Amino acid sequence: MEDDLQYIQQSSGANRVIRVLHLLSRLSSHAQFELLSSKAYHQISSRQRNDRLSNIHNYIARHFRAPIQLDTLADIACMTPQAFCTYFKKKTGKTVFTYINKLRIGYSCKLLIETEWTISHIAQESGFNSTTFYNRKFKENIGITPKVYRKKHQHQRLY
Repeated sequence: MEDDLQYIQQSSGANRVIRVLHLLSRLSSHAQFELLSSKAYHQISSRQRNDRLSNIHNYIARHFRAPIQLDTLADIACMTPQAFCTYFKKKTGKTVFTYINKLRIGYSCKLLIETEWTISHIAQESGFNSTTFYNRKFKENIGITPKVYRKKHQHQRLY
C-alpha cells in the first residue's frame, strides 16, 4: 500500500483520482483493521435516535471540545438535571460525562495520529482542562498512555 501512495503522489489529473479510489476500495475490503478512535466518536452519526436524544447528541457533537454544563443538556431535553441523567444512562448505557469523555478521547486519538501537537495541547483541543485528567481517562479507555498510542500509530500519519 506504500507503493500505492507513491503512485498517487506521482500521478496527476484523472489518473490520480482513479488511483485514490482504487486504494480506498482496497482499504475498505481489507479484512484486518483497527479502529483508531473510540467507538463513541463514530457512534454519533451511526445510530438512529429519537428527537430528544438526537438533539442531545447533536449538541454534544458540536460542543464536546468546550466545557458542557449538565444544566444545558437538561434544558435541551426539557428535563431536570437528575431526570436527564437517568434518561441518558437508560438510553445509552453510560453517564453523560462518561459518554462525553469517550467522545473526547476518540477525537484526541485522531489528533495524536494526524498532528505533532503536544499532548497537553491535544488534551485542551479535545475538551480536557487538565492534562493529568486527560492522561488518566485516556489510559482507562484505550489501555495505554497518549504518548505510547502516538508512538504505536506514528507510521499511520499521512502527509
